[in-house]
Amino acid sequence: QPEPVEQEQEPAAPIPENQPLSLEALNILSTVAAAAQAITAPPDYATNIFLKASQILDRLLAGVNTQEKDFDLLPSGVSLSDLGARIQAKEVLEVTSDFSAMLALLRWRLKLECCVRESRSSLNHVLKTEMTPNAKKDIRKYLRWCKDAGMLVAFAQGGSIYLLVIVACARVKKDLKKLSSDMYLRLSNHLKCPDENSPVGKKIVDAIIPAVALLQQKYPCLYFASLLSPADLSLFKIFDNVALE
Repeated sequence: QPEPVEQEQEPAAPIPENQPLSLEALNILSTVAAAAQAITAPPDYATNIFLKASQILDRLLAGVNTQEKDFDLLPSGVSLSDLGARIQAKEVLEVTSDFSAMLALLRWRLKLECCVRESRSSLNHVLKTEMTPNAKKDIRKYLRWCKDAGMLVAFAQGGSIYLLVIVACARVKKDLKKLSSDMYLRLSNHLKCPDENSPVGKKIVDAIIPAVALLQQKYPCLYFASLLSPADLSLFKIFDNVALE
């Protein structure tokens, strides 16, 4: 009998490395890490940032339980225009409103994506038909919202709603808006797969993940899926507690 021919195995695809971050993105990550360290400070040194995080999570938990206006569970039939009105109402500086504005923006972006898929139309067409009568004039604003939502999606893909709380407490919203879409993606990759041997990964592992774990321990049962449609979340590959598994 002929000897079996040994087939050559194809080499495994290389594991993509986390791409380097810009100086602006590094500064933002450092600010978020500093806020995270303040949250995990010993109880005797309760920081203002920890109190802000607690305030946000208290309201968030109350919203889940009582359908409070800011953090409520939205009915499935809510329109894209109604969600846009919520963003307009929440674009303020107060930190808890910062967080509720994040949720409003995420909801709007997810709804927009669903409208685009259902209508099989372009994003611009949906914005002009589903938003306000002055949508043509406001199209730049809506496109800015899309970009800003991309920033939030990048952090949300890190796998925990508690991470967005830390970002809100760090007050880096204005700085984040200056980053490119590519840099959002790089940030997201670092958060999902931190390299402990790199300075960036070390900040995530040593500062951010412990703060997320602490907030999750103190305020359990808060998930993206409690506030946003699980089906919509899956479109953007947003899953709960990925970083802690």
